[in-house]
Amino acid sequence: MVALGADGPPCNNNLDAWVEMRHAALLAKRFGDPTALPAREVLRMATIDGAHCEPGGGPEARLVYAAQASDVRHTVVDGQVLMQFRALRTLDEAAVLGRARAEARKVAGRAGLAVAP
Repeated sequence: MVALGADGPPCNNNLDAWVEMRHAALLAKRFGDPTALPAREVLRMATIDGAHCEPGGGPEARLVYAAQASDVRHTVVDGQVLMQFRALRTLDEAAVLGRARAEARKVAGRAGLAVAP
Protein backbone atom coordinates (compact mmCIF):
# COMPACT_ATOMS: atom_id res chain seq x y z
CA MET A 1 0.00 0.00 0.00
CA VAL A 2 1.19 3.52 -0.80
CA ALA A 3 -0.07 6.46 1.25
CA LEU A 4 0.08 10.14 0.39
CA GLY A 5 0.34 13.14 2.68
CA ALA A 6 2.24 16.27 3.60
CA ASP A 7 4.64 15.42 6.40
CA GLY A 8 6.28 18.77 7.08
CA PRO A 9 7.29 22.22 5.85
CA PRO A 10 10.71 21.07 4.55
CA CYS A 11 8.88 19.24 1.75
CA ASN A 12 7.27 22.25 0.10
CA ASN A 13 6.09 24.56 2.90
CA ASN A 14 2.35 24.41 2.21
CA LEU A 15 1.08 21.28 4.01
CA ASP A 16 -1.93 21.12 1.67
CA ALA A 17 -3.12 17.56 1.00
CA TRP A 18 -4.99 18.71 -2.12
CA VAL A 19 -1.82 20.12 -3.64
CA GLU A 20 0.01 16.90 -2.77
CA MET A 21 -2.63 14.82 -4.55
CA ARG A 22 -2.44 17.03 -7.63
CA HIS A 23 1.37 16.85 -7.68
CA ALA A 24 1.35 13.07 -7.29
CA ALA A 25 -1.07 12.63 -10.18
CA LEU A 26 0.76 15.05 -12.46
CA LEU A 27 4.28 13.85 -11.65
CA ALA A 28 3.30 10.27 -12.42
CA LYS A 29 2.43 11.44 -15.94
CA ARG A 30 5.85 13.05 -16.53
CA PHE A 31 6.88 10.47 -19.15
CA GLY A 32 3.82 11.16 -21.27
CA ASP A 33 1.42 8.46 -20.13
CA PRO A 34 -1.85 10.28 -19.34
CA THR A 35 -3.23 7.12 -17.73
CA ALA A 36 -0.40 6.81 -15.18
CA LEU A 37 -1.70 7.04 -11.61
CA PRO A 38 -5.35 7.92 -12.25
CA ALA A 39 -7.18 10.36 -10.00
CA ARG A 40 -9.14 7.49 -8.39
CA GLU A 41 -5.91 5.90 -7.19
CA VAL A 42 -4.49 9.23 -6.00
CA LEU A 43 -7.61 9.97 -4.02
CA ARG A 44 -7.56 6.52 -2.48
CA MET A 45 -3.93 7.13 -1.53
CA ALA A 46 -4.93 10.22 0.43
CA THR A 47 -8.36 9.19 1.74
CA ILE A 48 -11.33 6.90 1.13
CA ASP A 49 -14.49 8.43 -0.28
CA GLY A 50 -14.97 12.18 -0.38
CA ALA A 51 -17.02 15.18 -1.40
CA HIS A 52 -17.49 16.81 -4.80
CA CYS A 53 -15.98 19.79 -6.62
CA GLU A 54 -17.09 21.45 -9.81
CA PRO A 55 -16.76 21.71 -12.78
CA GLY A 56 -16.75 18.42 -14.59
CA GLY A 57 -15.07 15.05 -14.35
CA GLY A 58 -15.73 12.31 -11.86
CA PRO A 59 -15.58 12.93 -8.11
CA GLU A 60 -12.01 11.67 -7.89
CA ALA A 61 -10.80 13.96 -10.67
CA ARG A 62 -12.62 16.92 -9.15
CA LEU A 63 -10.99 16.36 -5.78
CA VAL A 64 -7.49 15.69 -7.07
CA TYR A 65 -7.33 18.40 -9.74
CA ALA A 66 -9.73 21.12 -8.57
CA ALA A 67 -10.03 21.09 -4.77
CA GLN A 68 -7.96 22.81 -2.10
CA ALA A 69 -7.74 22.41 1.65
CA SER A 70 -9.92 25.50 2.04
CA ASP A 71 -12.77 23.58 0.32
CA VAL A 72 -13.08 21.23 3.29
CA ARG A 73 -15.82 22.38 5.69
CA HIS A 74 -16.62 19.22 7.63
CA THR A 75 -14.57 16.23 8.80
CA VAL A 76 -16.20 13.01 9.96
CA VAL A 77 -14.19 10.01 11.20
CA ASP A 78 -15.92 6.75 12.09
CA GLY A 79 -19.22 8.62 12.28
CA GLN A 80 -17.94 11.28 14.70
CA VAL A 81 -18.02 14.90 13.51
CA LEU A 82 -14.57 16.34 14.28
CA MET A 83 -14.98 19.60 12.37
CA GLN A 84 -18.22 21.26 11.30
CA PHE A 85 -18.28 24.45 9.21
CA ARG A 86 -14.50 24.64 9.81
CA ALA A 87 -14.97 24.77 13.61
CA LEU A 88 -13.38 22.07 15.74
CA ARG A 89 -15.96 20.03 17.64
CA THR A 90 -13.75 17.76 19.74
CA LEU A 91 -11.00 20.15 20.90
CA ASP A 92 -10.94 23.44 22.77
CA GLU A 93 -9.05 25.45 20.14
CA ALA A 94 -8.17 28.32 22.51
CA ALA A 95 -6.78 25.88 25.08
CA VAL A 96 -4.72 24.02 22.47
CA LEU A 97 -3.31 27.29 21.08
CA GLY A 98 -2.54 28.56 24.58
CA ARG A 99 -0.66 25.39 25.48
CA ALA A 100 1.22 25.44 22.14
CA ARG A 101 2.29 29.05 22.73
CA ALA A 102 3.43 28.24 26.27
CA GLU A 103 5.48 25.31 25.01
CA ALA A 104 6.95 27.47 22.22
CA ARG A 105 8.09 30.00 24.83
CA LYS A 106 9.79 27.22 26.81
CA VAL A 107 11.59 25.90 23.73
CA ALA A 108 12.64 29.40 22.69
CA GLY A 109 13.90 30.08 26.21
CA ARG A 110 16.04 26.94 26.15
CA ALA A 111 17.43 28.04 22.79
CA GLY A 112 18.19 31.53 24.13
CA LEU A 113 15.65 33.22 21.85
CA ALA A 114 13.28 35.99 22.85
CA VAL A 115 9.60 35.33 22.12
CA ALA A 116 6.80 37.87 22.30
CA PRO A 117 4.15 36.98 24.91
